[in-house]
Parts: sequence; structure tokens; C-alpha cells
Amino acid sequence: TDRGAACICHKSGGTWTEQAMVKTSDTADNEWFGRGAAISGEYVIVNAYAKTTNNTGQGAAYIFYRSGTSWAQQAKLNASDSEAGDAYSFSVDIDGDYAIVGALNEDPGGTSDAGSAYIYVRSGTSWSQQAKIQASDKEADDNFGRGVTISGDYAAVGADNEDTTASNAGSVYIFKRGQPEFLPPVDSVGTGSNYRRFSSLDTWTHYVYRLWHTLPSIDSSLTWALKRLSLLHI
Repeated sequence: TDRGAACICHKSGGTWTEQAMVKTSDTADNEWFGRGAAISGEYVIVNAYAKTTNNTGQGAAYIFYRSGTSWAQQAKLNASDSEAGDAYSFSVDIDGDYAIVGALNEDPGGTSDAGSAYIYVRSGTSWSQQAKIQASDKEADDNFGRGVTISGDYAAVGADNEDTTASNAGSVYIFKRGQPEFLPPVDSVGTGSNYRRFSSLDTWTHYVYRLWHTLPSIDSSLTWALKRLSLLHI
């Protein structure tokens, strides 16, 4: 019951047909496998955020690899510090040799449900955790990790209950892989509460762009920051 599956489709000309249905190697009831998925080249990542491995409802993510027209599981991803109810893999994405997994109910530093995201890198047929990222201004119930995406050296993570601008207004956090780089002063790209730069562990530099749900109210001073976000092609 509620084990889930993911269907992979292939386009030939203008027609899409199912190429494979993938399932986990350790399938069990009530895992919600397949509620979220992403594809990049010959790789697919699929979530199972209710998966129980060592802890109830900790979650897991699965990566599948294509050879010809066949798809096979290559890896099962788990958080290095998984705990019950983390909802790890509530959101997933993959780009080339990198994958990102959101755990919106994870408790970084003991902050309840602040959320975290985990970045993995592939070497050959093995995937290993490269970084655990979180908001520099994390608070309880922010749910950082509800949405994630990765593209090249950039990763973006959504925290839909973050409260900087208003209660549960939400924010998007952008991380760049590599050493911190020089950026213009805050005042030259927008007001201080709307654009910030931080350094994080594991050589991922942390940029914060505040986005509001009510777009017409965005101040014109944020134009540069929002354009910068759009140019990241995430």
C-alpha cells in the first residue's frame, strides 16, 4: 500500500512513450516513493520522503541510471545525520554529477523543523554526501528544503515558512560552490534586508535573495538582485 513507483518516458519525434517503471530495491508500504523526481541526462532521482530505514519517516532518495533503454538503481541516498520525521527527500533535484535533497523537517542545531538540504557528488558509480547546507538565519518551522534545485555551481533552496518580510512569507536561499567571492556592498544591489551574503561550510558560499508572494509590491531597488537570480538559469 502506498509504496509508489516512477515512470520514465522517452520522446521520439513528437511522441512520448513509457520506457521504464522504476521501483526501489527495498520497497515497503507507505513510503510515498515517486512523489517527486528529477532527470538529468542518463540519471533520475526519485524521492521517498516517508521511507523508514533506521528511523521512522526519515526519508530516502534513489538514483537510477540508464544503459541503453534499461534503467537500474545505482544508489540510495540517506542523510549522514538522519532522524525520525525529517522528511528527507521531500524535494529532490539532479544536475550532472550533483544531486540535492531537501529535508524540510530536519532540526539543524536543535532548531525544530528549521530544515536542511544535502548535496551529493558522483564519482564513478558511487554517490557521496559533499555538503549539508542550511539557512544562516534559521528559525523553528521555516521548513528550509521544501523546494530545491541545482544547476552547475549553483543550488537554490526554498523555505516557505520563513518570516523575514511577514509571517510565513517565505524566502529563497542561493548557494554557490567554491570559495567566497567579492560582491558589491549590500546597498548597491538593494536594501540590507533583501540581499545578503554569507559563507558556509564545505566551500559553498551562501547568497540570500528575498522573494515575496505579492510581486507588485517589490521595491524597484531589487531589480538587480532579481535579475541576478533569473540569470542563474535555475
